[in-house]
Order: sequence, then structure tokens, then C-alpha cells
Amino acid sequence: MADTTPPTIDEAKLNSFGDTLRRLWMTYVTDRKPVEERWLRNLFQVRKIYDADILALIPADRSKAYPGLTQWMVRGTIARLMQMLFPQTEKNYGIKASPLPDLSKDQVQQVLDALVTARAEANGGDAASVQLTDEEIEKALFEFAKGKAERMEVKVDDDLQEMEYVTLARRVVKAAVTYSIGILRGPYHREVPGRSWKQNVNTGAWEATEVQKFKPLFEFLPVWDHYFDMTAVSVDRQDGTFDRHIMMRSEVEELASRADFMGERIHAYLREHTHGNYKAQWWESV
Repeated sequence: MADTTPPTIDEAKLNSFGDTLRRLWMTYVTDRKPVEERWLRNLFQVRKIYDADILALIPADRSKAYPGLTQWMVRGTIARLMQMLFPQTEKNYGIKASPLPDLSKDQVQQVLDALVTARAEANGGDAASVQLTDEEIEKALFEFAKGKAERMEVKVDDDLQEMEYVTLARRVVKAAVTYSIGILRGPYHREVPGRSWKQNVNTGAWEATEVQKFKPLFEFLPVWDHYFDMTAVSVDRQDGTFDRHIMMRSEVEELASRADFMGERIHAYLREHTHGNYKAQWWESV
């Protein structure tokens, strides 16, 4: 029987861990500022806004019109990349069975049973007397895997369309063209109602039953809300990352009902901070 007793929390270690995370977060914020300055220049250029130091050099009686060449180039690059990555006339991916598919033991047995039964019925003989060659078995296994791959491709296509993946990817591409980096976060999953077919044991009729299924989920993450480990030489060698979330009070309250959060502490925090603790970053007020 599983032990459902909640673990004992060492307050001293928990507070120490929190302090460590906060110091690390502040380090990431400080280290990222040079990158933020470059992002801001890029954004101003795309939006046809002069930097403050450039604007100060333009005499008051001179035109402050900004040539829109950058904006035009950005739009053209986004359109070209989307045309290359997500062509309208064909899919940009495919799922194919391996020439030597690696199936589970149960699947292999299912293929063998079906092959033996079909051979016995065709020859009018006993299943026990059926002889199969290695080539016949491998061919049957490949056809089985091929059918699974075709059904999987249909399922993937349905999931991608449901999450509007092309629209999501366009936001990532737009960020990449503007800031030289675009972030797609995932894969996650979400639980949704689905249907399954079940045979009624009394009537023998097939009936639809509602079941819970999991759907894949990806999210676009603005570069401004993602904090990197700027000391790492590559993405896979980062000492963690931070994502900044600005939440309404109701959203914070919802966290208290989740098993992976400390509900009592969340409620206590909200009572003590009735107006929240939001602090604007420097680039949000420029």
C-alpha cells in the first residue's frame, strides 16, 4: 500500500533554497541587460522609432520621419520563411515505418497470429501445419508498422491543426526575425474529453463511451519573458532558466487548488499582499 503521508518540510532548507533561486534570478536579470538593449534597438528599428540618443541629435526644425526599410524587410523575411517552412501545397513532415520496425512482443505475436490464420484459411489446412519464412514474417511486420505510421500521421496532422500550429510557428518566426531568437515552449499536454468504442456485453451492439484523452500542447513564449543562463556556452549547458509570469490575483488563487502547490501559503501570501508585488522591468517603461 502506498504511503500517502505528506512529507515533512524543513523550513530552514526551504527558505535557503528560495534565497538561492532569488539570487540566481537577479544574476540572470543583470546579465541579460546588454541583450535587452540590443532587442530594444531592433524593436525600435522595426517600429520606425528613433533611439533617444539619435533623436536628440535631430534639430527641432528637421523632419523626424523614419524610413520603413527595416519593417519592409522583416515582413518579407517572415513571409519567405513561412513559405519555406510551411508550404501551402504540401505537408512539411511525414511519418514512415522503419524497414526493420522494432515492435513490442504483443504486436509481433498479433502479426504472427494473423499471418498464420490467413495462411491456414487460404490453404484450407490446420494452423499448426503452417510454415512461414523469415521474409514473409518481416514483410508482415513491415506492413503492420506501415499501417501504424499512416494512422499516426493522420493523428499528428489532426493535433497540429487543432492547436493552430502554423499560426503559433509564425509568432516564433516573427520573434526570430526581429530579435534573432524565437521560443516555442513544449511539448506539454492537456486533458480533453474523447470517445472510445465499446461492445455492449448484453446486446452485442457497439456503443460510444466518453473517455479522457491527452492532447499535445505547445506555447509561444515572448523572448522578454525568458531569462537565460548567460554564462553557458550552449543551450544544453545552462544552469537552469527562468520564465517570468505576470498573473492576476484570480490566477494565483487557482494555484492553491493544485496538488503541486502549497495552498495555505498562497492564501496567506495573498492576504498579506492585497495589491500584489508586480514590478516593471526597465524596458517596459522605455
